[in-house]
Order: sequence, then C-alpha cells, then structure tokens
Amino acid sequence: METPENTNETPATPKAKNYYQSIDQLILAINTALSNANHPEIAPLLDKRGYKVTDIEAAKTLVTKLQTLQQKQKKEYGEQYEATEIFNKHWDELHQTYAVHIELARIAFDNDTHNYAQLGLKGQRKNSFSGYIQQARQFYSNGIADKAVLTKLAEKGISKSEMESTLALIDNLEKEKYTQTKETGEAQQATKERDAALDKVSEWFGAFKRTAQVALIGKPQLTEILGFKA
Repeated sequence: METPENTNETPATPKAKNYYQSIDQLILAINTALSNANHPEIAPLLDKRGYKVTDIEAAKTLVTKLQTLQQKQKKEYGEQYEATEIFNKHWDELHQTYAVHIELARIAFDNDTHNYAQLGLKGQRKNSFSGYIQQARQFYSNGIADKAVLTKLAEKGISKSEMESTLALIDNLEKEKYTQTKETGEAQQATKERDAALDKVSEWFGAFKRTAQVALIGKPQLTEILGFKA
C-alpha cells in the first residue's frame, strides 16, 4: 500500500531562522540610532540636514509597529508549526493503522465481491488528503455498521472498538487539517503585513543613515554613537 502524499511546509527552516534574526538585528540597529539621535551634538547636525526631532519620533513609531508585527509573525508561524506537527503525527498514526487493517481486510474478503466493494478495498489509496480520508471513512463506517463484516475482521484481530477509535481519529484529523490550513493562512498574512512595514522602515532608515554619515563627516565618535561606522 502506497503512502499518501502529505506535503506540509515547515516554517522553522535554518534560512527562515536567519531571516528572522537579521530583521531583529536591523530593528536593534535602527532603535540604537534613533535613541541616540537626540545627543546634544548630533541632533543639531541632523536637524540641519532635514531630520528634526519630530521626524525621529515619527520613525520610532514606525519601528515600534514593525517590532509588533515581527513578534506577531513569529507567533503565527509558531502556531502553524505546532498545528502541522500535531497533524503529521496523527496522519502517520492513521496511515499505519489503516494500512494494516485494509491489507487484512483484503485477505478476509478476497472472494467476497460485495464486501470488497462496500469497504473500498479495490485499488490504490488516493494521494490527496480528501480522497484518502474518504476511502478510510468508507472502510471504517461501513465496517462498523455491518455485523457480519465485524465478525470476519475480528478473526483477523481487528476489534469493533479499534475500528471505532480509528474512525474517531479520522474525524479529529479532519479538524486538525482545517486548523493547520487556518494557521498557515494567518502566518502568511502576518508575514505580508510584517514585510510591508519592514520595507517602509528600511527605506526610511537607508536614507537617514546615508544623510547622518554625511552630516557627521569628520566626527567619527558621533557616528559611532549612532551605531554607524565612521
């Protein structure tokens, strides 16, 4: 019996972790520069080049928003990862159980066309989640409802309680799939919002940094106070 296809992206990849870290580092660098921009020797020079106190305060608000969205994005991806982990664990549990049950049932009903059909024993299992679940639900629902089938399966060591618990697992697995899909959508939306804020802050900070470096030419100690290399 072939293993059904189950493709679930895992967000916690090394590349993703590095990306998160680089954003956190950028936020730290920006906060350092903005916090120290009010230095008595630096503020007048920045003001002269177009960056007034009100501009700095407005930028701080943007960074605060970015920080909030960054944490929200991490939270949403953490929830997606958790939902995927739970789903995959129960998916594997179902497949291992169903694979054994269906092979034993094929042996038990090898010459029984009616039950072979009502239990859905013919052919390979579907690759799609919905198709595979439909086949599994057909097997357990119809099997539980037919006393003669239960008697025959019991001879192969498959009890009614085991059939019922596996059907309950199918019900739960469907709910977990819906949860995983929801968490994936929320994580993607959180990333979209975070990235939009990141683009806005990065653009502002790039111009600010270049201007500050020009404004502080010849004053390396002041440049370093902003966290920039002289």
